[in-house]
Amino acid sequence: GPHTLSATVQATSGAWITTQVDFEVLSPSPPQPAVAAPDLLLNSFSAMSSTSLGFSVALLADLDGDQRAELLVGEPHGDGAAPNSGRARIFSGGTGLELRVHGGLATGDLFGADVTATGDVDGDGIDDYAVSACKAAGSVPGGGTVTVFSGAAGLVIHTLMGDEAS
Repeated sequence: GPHTLSATVQATSGAWITTQVDFEVLSPSPPQPAVAAPDLLLNSFSAMSSTSLGFSVALLADLDGDQRAELLVGEPHGDGAAPNSGRARIFSGGTGLELRVHGGLATGDLFGADVTATGDVDGDGIDDYAVSACKAAGSVPGGGTVTVFSGAAGLVIHTLMGDEAS
């Protein structure tokens, strides 16, 4: 049945924003016992409100072999390689455990501002994913980047660089 992931974050303006994503697990799974509440929240993910956890969310194919889809969650104000550079985190759809973390390189990159499943980009039979850093230094300062990661190992497949500052 349908599931809901929600995160409440505080915007830089001070306003509180709730992001909610309804999803269904598309991977085949063994029969589960009936649940009384149809909108049961499987897992809850939290972070400091200033990190913007849940600013972007994407459903990924099963990466950990538990026959359940994973969640790719953007956190553009989290701490990656530098403070406030942003992160993208992958959580197991079955257990809620964090499987991977990718981080921005420089303060203000906004890595994780947008995340998406891409399908199998590298041809290894496992779906991949992409993460944007809309303020990262691309071909020009602040031009932005989109990094495509291997679903199999989490390694970088491609980094696309913006040629115009936003």
